[in-house]
Amino acid sequence: METRAICTDCGFVSSDRVLKDSCPACGAPRSVFEPFEDRMSPARRKWLNQRAHQIMVAFPQVFVTVLFLSLICIALAPPRTAVLVHVKYTAKTLSLLVPFAVLGALITGYIDGRVRFTRLSGRFIRIKRNAGILLFACSCALASMIAVFGFKGPTAWITILVSLFALALSIVLGKLGGRLVCSEICEKQ
Repeated sequence: METRAICTDCGFVSSDRVLKDSCPACGAPRSVFEPFEDRMSPARRKWLNQRAHQIMVAFPQVFVTVLFLSLICIALAPPRTAVLVHVKYTAKTLSLLVPFAVLGALITGYIDGRVRFTRLSGRFIRIKRNAGILLFACSCALASMIAVFGFKGPTAWITILVSLFALALSIVLGKLGGRLVCSEICEKQ
């Protein structure tokens, strides 16, 4: 039978076979891991197996990427291009959807963290939480800027920069989350 270990700092559980020199969740050294026996209730296990958070994070990542590309197209396209009307409509719609998608990812991430870890105070979790909150603030700023100023003038370039920052945050969150998902997948193989 496969043995598992738990990080005493953050509660991350890993297979001994795939555990590296440090905890993939909080970065604590391997020496803080102790043997682990899974006593998770069926309800908690069912929640984790739904992968709700992993599904929810896909929406803001896609929306932010398409929004950024749409804003670039709007800035570079010749005026009065027929397709430009559709791209502007897409950008405006996405700018309104992104904050809700990010909020959904934040909520499911919080629930997922509460179910998965004993504490949500590890370095890795704090970075993810702060980046998620910053992404939410950026997405609200983007929605406001596009609603108030549209796509004209110098604010268009500021909107592009804010969307680029939101895209970078989305990538960082994806990479951080990927560390945990990869650890779980490796455990099962």
